[in-house]
Amino acid sequence: METVRTEAWLYGLLTADSELTTLVDSRVYSGAAPQGATLPYVIISHQSGRDVLGVGTTRIMSHLTYLVKAVGQCQSYVALEPIADAIDALLHGASGEIAGTAGAGAELLACTRAMTVAYAEAQEGQQYRHLGGLYHVVATNRGPLPPEEPEEPEEPEEPEEPEEPAP
Repeated sequence: METVRTEAWLYGLLTADSELTTLVDSRVYSGAAPQGATLPYVIISHQSGRDVLGVGTTRIMSHLTYLVKAVGQCQSYVALEPIADAIDALLHGASGEIAGTAGAGAELLACTRAMTVAYAEAQEGQQYRHLGGLYHVVATNRGPLPPEEPEEPEEPEEPEEPEEPAP
């Protein structure tokens, strides 16, 4: 399913980046962070999606929206800004084959930030900030690609006979 593969692609892109891992180590979570997770961290959360259909029931592509944000215990957004900037630098304009689907015809055609997200919350007297964006992803799942036609083997060239010198 496109949502599962797309989320795996987003996760892989974020966790493979050295700048982002310097800021949050390996603390990138899908959906929600585990209880007691060390802050700051990044959350990837599917928000919505819709399919584009061709004739009949042929699904051409899916438009998916993901919330990708930094979460920290802080009094201002300034502390989270480098993390949110690193996320945006990685995701806005990204595209490519979905990890683990080589040759399957599944790819992300585009990933763009559609909206910024910034909000604060208080829990048990502590201030938490959330900073990031809503990213629109266009994903395809065309099914397996047809096998490439094997190339015709080239016939070996016959060695040229040396020319005899003219008398």
